[in-house]
Amino acid sequence: MEAIILIGIQASGKSSFYRQHFVDSHVHVILDALRSRREEIRLLRACFTAGRPIVSAISAPPGPPASPRSATSSSPGRPNRSGAMPAAIAACPTRRSW
Repeated sequence: MEAIILIGIQASGKSSFYRQHFVDSHVHVILDALRSRREEIRLLRACFTAGRPIVSAISAPPGPPASPRSATSSSPGRPNRSGAMPAAIAACPTRRSW
């Protein structure tokens, strides 16, 4: 079971990166598509219980209190990767306004 957390500003390409690299192998856990943080945590726990790998995307690195993604995914025996999405800030609003 693997947890990948993509970190980047809005419209930096986090969801596009997921679709290009992980759509066939990982569950996409993204707050924008869920109704609430509670639903996000439920989906994370269900994936971890079933051993399903996930990719999650956040717009800011977690601070206190810790993000549910990092807290839930950082148990022993669970590989956890994260990566910042480099983006030209000027291009992001243009990309977002489709």
